[in-house]
Amino acid sequence: AMLRQGITSFVDIGNGEEVSIVHRDAVNAGKIRGPRTWAAVGHFGDVAPEDITGFETALSTRQLPRTVEEARRRTNMLLDGGSDAIQFHETRAFSNESIIAACEEAHARNGPCSVRANGPNMYATEAALAGVDMIGRARGVEFEITRDGVDVGNNALDRFTHMDEEKARRVIDILVSEDTYLI
Repeated sequence: AMLRQGITSFVDIGNGEEVSIVHRDAVNAGKIRGPRTWAAVGHFGDVAPEDITGFETALSTRQLPRTVEEARRRTNMLLDGGSDAIQFHETRAFSNESIIAACEEAHARNGPCSVRANGPNMYATEAALAGVDMIGRARGVEFEITRDGVDVGNNALDRFTHMDEEKARRVIDILVSEDTYLI
C-alpha cells in the first residue's frame, strides 16, 4: 500500500517491536515488496510506570530507563536486537542526561537518535544541541516559535499559525547547524 502511494522509505518509530525487524529484513531480502525501512524497534517513553507489567521483552516498546546508565544499557539492548535507531517517544519522563547518553551510544554504533521533543525539559533546539538526529512530528518546534502572549493551549497546529518569524529563524538556524531533521 505504501509503494502504491509513492512512499519509497519510512521510519518506524518503535511501534512494531520485533515485527519491525522481520518486516525490514524481508523487504531488504526481496521476499516481500515494501518501502525501505529504518526500524527503531521499541521506543522509550509514552507509558505510565504502573502500566509496566514485567512481561515486556528487551525489544518491547514503552521502555522506561530510570538512570543514565540504564538508558545506555537499554539503548545497546535495542541496537543489539536489530534496531536501526533509538526513539524517544516523548521527553517528559527522561532527564536530558539520559537522552544525551542514549544518543551517544547510538552514534557510537552509527545509529541515529530520534525524539519527540515535547518538553518540558527538552524542546527542539535543546534536542538538536544534545545530539538528536531526528525530531519526530516536529514536536517541540511549535513551543519555541509561538509569538509571545498567544495562548493556544496544547494545539500544535495552532501554535504554528501564530509563529514569530524571528523565533522560527533561530530554531531553523540551530536545526540546520546541528544537522537535525524534522520527520
